[in-house]
Formats: sequence, C-alpha cells, structure tokens
Amino acid sequence: MKSAILALLDRMEKMYWLDAYVSDWVAIGKATSEPLLDVLRKKRHAALLKSLNHVLPLSVRKESVALAMLEKRWDEPRVKVYAGVYRDAGYFAWDPRTLPIARNGDLALQLRHGFGGRSLRSDAVALFEVPRATWFTAAWDFIEQNSLLVEPDMTPAERATYRRHTEERAREHEERWFVTLPAQRWLQETRRVARWAAQARPVRREVVREQAKAKRQAMLDERLAVVKGSIGVVML
Repeated sequence: MKSAILALLDRMEKMYWLDAYVSDWVAIGKATSEPLLDVLRKKRHAALLKSLNHVLPLSVRKESVALAMLEKRWDEPRVKVYAGVYRDAGYFAWDPRTLPIARNGDLALQLRHGFGGRSLRSDAVALFEVPRATWFTAAWDFIEQNSLLVEPDMTPAERATYRRHTEERAREHEERWFVTLPAQRWLQETRRVARWAAQARPVRREVVREQAKAKRQAMLDERLAVVKGSIGVVML
C-alpha cells in the first residue's frame, strides 16, 4: 500500500499536482505513519519550491528570509481560490470539498466578520462578495494562509466589462497580488533585487549628499538675504 501511494505521489509530482494533494495530507493530518510522514514532508518541501506562489515584498533581499516567508505560508493547506476585484466590489470563490469543514468555516468567518463579506454561496461553490475597500487586505490575508488566488478566465467582452481594479497600496507588492511564480523563481528574484540594491547604493548616497548640499546652500542663501535686507534698512 505504501509503495503504491509513493508511486502515485511521484506521478502527481511530475504532473505538478503535488502542491494540492501532499499539502493537504500533511497539513490536515491525514498522514499518520511516521516513515510515510517523513517522505511526505520532503516531497511537500519540494512541492513548495515548484508550486506557484504570490509575490514577495521588494524589501525582502535575503534568500533565507524569502524562504522563511514562503514556508510560513506553506504551513497551511494549499487551497485554490478564484478571486477578482472590480469597479464595484471584489469576489472570492472556492470549492468547499477541497478543505475540511472547520477550514471552510474559518475562511467564511474571516470574510463575513473581518472584511464585510456577503455570502452568495451556491450548492457547489463557496462564493463571497467583499467591499472593494477591504478586498486587498482580505486577499493578502488569504495569501498568507497559503491560498493561491487565481483570476477567473474571461472572454474579451467580459474582460472589457469587468476590468481589474488597481490602486496604490502602502505596501507596493500588495498591488501585484495577481503575480505568481514558482518559489524557486522568487528566491532568484530576491537575489537579483539584492544585487540591484547593492549597485544602487553608491548612487543613492551621492543623491543624498547632493540633496543635503542643496539644502545647506538654500539655508545659506536665505540667511544672506535676511542679512542684506537688514543692512539695507540700517543704511536707509
């Protein structure tokens, strides 16, 4: 039985389904045999590196920090959530059969009481409408709990009608919630951002020096103008 399960996991890994299934088996607690659990943990870590993950903040410039953030998300079962935010409101939808009853309840409770969500649930899908003002915060709350937010497929006419709403956020990466890459790529991006920051540091220092110099000159010019004005009054 164990060999059959592991063979199935290998096939799933090749088909990039591992992130959905191994995550649930480990995080939900269905795997109880310790030898099998060890194998699943290793495969689950491999799944994290290969699976799609949402964007990390540009302030993360160490690979170890990036990996820790991704692994913290991965502590929770991976759930695929269809999501979108438009002119009037935002939406979240998922298949409740993919999660335990308690987890479904937690997500629904968060949206209702934490973000002002309204349930539009049908028999097959958990569907919530969330005010645009709280949608981004809700989306990132879901992401940090290992939800993979996926925009629904639309026809060209539907895309023209339901345009994605964008807005400036205090944490700039939150604007790019729809950007996903395998975790390995995010680790590469972290190294690249660190290199860019190191290359830009001397230029940034020079800019700061020039700004300070300009500020000192402006203060000096202002004082000289005051002195000149005082001298003019005395001579009169």
